[in-house]
Amino acid sequence: MIHSYAYRADPAPLGDAERRWYDSDSARPARVEMMKSGSLRRGDTLLVLGLHNLAGSPRSYQRWRDDIAALGVEIRVVENDDPPRPVGRPKVYDPTPPQAREHWATWTDGHRTEKDRLAIIAASYGAAVTRQTLNGRFGNPSNPKPAPDREH
Repeated sequence: MIHSYAYRADPAPLGDAERRWYDSDSARPARVEMMKSGSLRRGDTLLVLGLHNLAGSPRSYQRWRDDIAALGVEIRVVENDDPPRPVGRPKVYDPTPPQAREHWATWTDGHRTEKDRLAIIAASYGAAVTRQTLNGRFGNPSNPKPAPDREH
C-alpha cells in the first residue's frame, strides 16, 4: 500500500496514494496518528516531499526514520517539479500601495486632518490602521517622510 505524508505543503506532487496524511499543525497529530493507528505495514511505501517534511530536525528525522524502518516501510522522497519561490524583496520594492502614496501627498500639503488621513488609508488597506503604523510608514507633522524615490 502506498501512503503519503505532507506537512504544511501542497500534497499534490505526491500523486495518487491510497492513504494520505496531512499536517498543518506544528504538533503534527496526523503523523502521530499514522504511526499509532497501525496503518503502516511491512512492504508499504511512504511518500514524502522532503526529509524535513517528516520531522523538523536531523535528530528527530533519524528517530522517525528508524521507527518507520522498524515497521518494514520504505520511505521515498518525491521530487517536486514546482520551481522554488523567490526569496527576499523584489528588485523594485514598493511597500505602499498607490492609493497610500496619493493620500500621503495630500496629507503633506496639509489639506486633511490626521483623523481623515487614518480613515482614507484604512479604507485603501481594507482594514483598520493604527496611528503607529501610519506614522511609521508615512511620517507625521513633526517628522514627515520624504516622497518615495522612483528612480532606481
